[in-house]
Amino acid sequence: MGLSIEDGKGSGFQAEVDSDNKLHTHAVTESIEHQANSAGNAYNIVFSQISDTTSSCILYVKNGFEEDIVFEVITLRTSLDDVITIKINDIGIPISGSTISPAQLNAGSNKQAEGTFQVGNNITGLSGGTTVARYTIKGDESSKHYNFDQHIFIPKNRVLTVYSRNGSIEVDGILSFFKQTLV
Repeated sequence: MGLSIEDGKGSGFQAEVDSDNKLHTHAVTESIEHQANSAGNAYNIVFSQISDTTSSCILYVKNGFEEDIVFEVITLRTSLDDVITIKINDIGIPISGSTISPAQLNAGSNKQAEGTFQVGNNITGLSGGTTVARYTIKGDESSKHYNFDQHIFIPKNRVLTVYSRNGSIEVDGILSFFKQTLV
């Protein structure tokens, strides 16, 4: 006599297994992004900056949550041709940035993102870091989504930065992220 899998409600229903030894299921799944948004843990940073000099840091994000924050996608548009670089683990104290508040993506939640979020035309005081993505943008075209194929995970007190290579270029963007919660 083999083992059987029964429902969790005590009604005696058993799981079906076919002749290929495959368990039949009917399941409902949701993405981790959807789950985060349902819980009020998903945010967008909407920004528009004109870079001051070449290789200007225009966006600085430092995670203040105990949990990782996960970056999934960035949407970008530039006024002229430009190269946008995404880096992680820059070190230093950001100078000359302005505070920006990430937008909560669940209208029924009043949770706020925890961390340091700054925009600026040339945020200085940073060094090091590792380039994890680079996008060549054709200027004055419609915004485009750039998905981080493996997502970017930023632990507490770690940093993600966005740089514009060319000076005097308007960069408009939306950076989407969520707080990682494990079920």
